[in-house]
Amino acid sequence: MKYTLATLMFLASFSLFAQDEERAVKIEQDGIVVTYEFNLLKGKRAEEGPKELCIFIKNNNDYDVEVKFSLAFFKDGFVDEESGVLEICAKSGKEVKGKKLGLCWLITEENDEKIKEGTFAWELNELAIEKVEECD
Repeated sequence: MKYTLATLMFLASFSLFAQDEERAVKIEQDGIVVTYEFNLLKGKRAEEGPKELCIFIKNNNDYDVEVKFSLAFFKDGFVDEESGVLEICAKSGKEVKGKKLGLCWLITEENDEKIKEGTFAWELNELAIEKVEECD
């Protein structure tokens, strides 16, 4: 199979870009890994503009699980805002992600400043992981 120089350059740049895209790990528990990243609202990475926090749930078990949790956002060491309890079904070996599932939250301008300062905090609360027969 022959590749043109342009194709090879594209593949190399894509590979380098993907390496920079590592997400931060928030928690690993009972075969579940929760990672997160901050994105611009339009999905592009940059230093400026409104951001959103997106979390990703990876099920490393050999069975499906239901993951229940809530998020708490902190301001000056106190809970400023909380999500309701979310219930996500994660298939074996798969990652759950996306706005459609309610896994992204808009970051206020004030909290964006706290992210830049390194003082923004959030936690997963009420985390429960339960084995289920099958995800729908």
